[in-house]
Amino acid sequence: MVRVYLVALDGSALAQRDGLIARPLIRPNESAPYGVLFDHPPAVIAGSVVELLNATRATRTQWTMLTVQQTRGDWQASGYHVSAQLVNASKVAVKPIAVVTLFDANQRVIGFRQFSTENVLDAGLTLPLALDVAPNVPVQLIGAVHYAIAADGESTQ
Repeated sequence: MVRVYLVALDGSALAQRDGLIARPLIRPNESAPYGVLFDHPPAVIAGSVVELLNATRATRTQWTMLTVQQTRGDWQASGYHVSAQLVNASKVAVKPIAVVTLFDANQRVIGFRQFSTENVLDAGLTLPLALDVAPNVPVQLIGAVHYAIAADGESTQ
């Protein structure tokens, strides 16, 4: 869980909201998108500050990194459509969780979407992934877009 502060030029907090990150597991040197919505944001802000409120250490046996293959992304009427194949190369069955993050040309996150299922992905098998991700800024302001897919599997054993 994170807390997002909207701050004034002097750094004082004008408003705050709590939110969840989209990925259940973040490995060293990785990141995860998050989002919060301010119903009535202050008229003038200097920026935002994010604070990590809590996290739990994962065990090695609890999570498996899934391989992401055959990725493709393009604009469609429903948003930015991303497809891929999630491969469970481990020796255990898992419940897959994937997060697709959209970035603009300046590496800013402009949208994300999480995919999860209670269905089990057995060892050695592949799961097709197809998601539409709606950007959080008007499409005409975005320009070039690229995406990243992070996928993990929670062990069912």
